Order: sequence, then C-alpha cells, then structure tokens
Amino acid sequence: MIPIRKIVLFAVVIVALSCIPLYLHLTTTGAEFSRYNTQWNGTSLFFEDLEGRGAVMISDLPGILDYRGSRLLVLAPDRAFTAEDLGVLRSYLSGGNTLILADDIGTGNQMLAGIGAGTRLLPGNLSSLDFFLWDTQSGRYQPSSVIGSVTREDPLTRGVEVLLLNKPAAVEGGEVLAETSLMSWMDENGDRRINPDEILGTYSLLTRERVGAGTLYVLSDPSIF
Repeated sequence: MIPIRKIVLFAVVIVALSCIPLYLHLTTTGAEFSRYNTQWNGTSLFFEDLEGRGAVMISDLPGILDYRGSRLLVLAPDRAFTAEDLGVLRSYLSGGNTLILADDIGTGNQMLAGIGAGTRLLPGNLSSLDFFLWDTQSGRYQPSSVIGSVTREDPLTRGVEVLLLNKPAAVEGGEVLAETSLMSWMDENGDRRINPDEILGTYSLLTRERVGAGTLYVLSDPSIF
C-alpha cells in the first residue's frame, strides 16, 4: 500500500490510454496530493475524472495482479517499498503491464532499483529561463516553473507538445520523451541566477523504459496532476 504525498491535459492523456487504469491510494485526509483533497494541492478533480473513465483505486497492492493490460499510476510515494511490494511490482511488469511513477523528491528511486529499472530521479532545484510563472509581489520570475517540450512520439504524450512543471526533479536514464530547453540548470544555491559553477543544459523530465515485458514511465513532477 502506497500513501499519497504531496495543465491537466497530460493527466487526461494518461487516463485515455487504457480501459482499466489503476492508481494506488491510502490517504483519506486533506493531505497534499490526496484524492480527497478538494483544494489546489489536492487531486480530487483528477481522480473524479479518472473514475468516470473506469479507473480502479487500489489500496492493497497485490490486487494489481488481477488486472491484465492495465496501467498503474504511482503518485508521489512518501515511504519505502517493502520487499513484498517490489515483488508484486516486478510481477506486474512481467505481465506486460505499464507502470507510471510521478515523483520529485526521489523516494521513488528505491522502487526503481527494486524492480530492476535503470532510470533514476535526480532531485534538486531544477530551473530554466523557459518558465511560465512570475512572482507578482516581488516582480521576480520563477525559474523553477519549468516549461518542458515533448521530444519523442509515444501514446502517453499523443497530442501534447508542452508540459508545465512546478519545481520538478530531473530524470536520468531511459528514453527521453520530454525535456527542458538548453537554458536550464540546477540552481544549487536558490538565487534564481546562473552561477559560474552551474552548468546550462537540457534535463530529462519524462522517460520511458522497458522493464521485462512491461513499460515504465518516470515523470519528474507529480504536481502536474
């Protein structure tokens, strides 16, 4: 069981991918990313739409093995996965299913290692000169409001050209499906400026990897939901 921690166009594309989309959920409060949180930092509208399309909420992880040809969304996991959890996820992927992990703090790396994936999340203050938010009070820009571009065709990104992300991590490994522009960097000291020891370059935001007979997607920002 994976508790939940912590526009919508990308999320709707995920929903349309399968007649049996699944998602893990345990939190029943107003916590960030909670399916029951109706505020701006909740996911109630997203999951309401998801369930209207035939999605199934999973609170007991082994239950995913009952669904063939399905896609499982793991949104912002906030604790380690047990050995039993990881075995279930490996079996799920071995059955040719799809797993989508959305995480920005790196907790999901333990899961990625446990299922034998090569992809890893690189948490940090990823910033870009291609941004979409300004701080109206200070008049300063928010370089962590990163704009990413879709770079490779995939059913997950069909019809999507741009992703708007809020304080994303970077992703290492896998086939890159979306990335930042060249004018991006890890802002180590948080000053919103490019310093001599901070290197400009592109950073992966969404990747795809084949794991056994299944497919793994890693998205570096759960707040897109």
